[in-house]
Amino acid sequence: VNVKKISIDTVTRKSGTISVSWKKNKKANGYRIQYSNDKDFKNVKNKNVKSASKTKTKIAKVNKSKNYYVRVSAYVKKNNKKDSKADNLFYLKSSFFDCFS
Repeated sequence: VNVKKISIDTVTRKSGTISVSWKKNKKANGYRIQYSNDKDFKNVKNKNVKSASKTKTKIAKVNKSKNYYVRVSAYVKKNNKKDSKADNLFYLKSSFFDCFS
């Protein structure tokens, strides 16, 4: 699948919550948001957005005193499988954003 990178519009942080919005990808079935305290994403946490039409989400319960790095990937389902298990997904290029308070 040949698609462009996901473009992150805004990342804002307010009282223990990070809000992320991105531009819609026409070929995507959903999106994966990864966030970490480490720039190299060694201890990464994931949040999946299963709707292709949704272009924003909130990440709750983040530490107010730490810096976070955020990236967004779009995914398409392989062989039109209805479930969203990791082995049935193909992740597309992702965008990266530093989120400092």
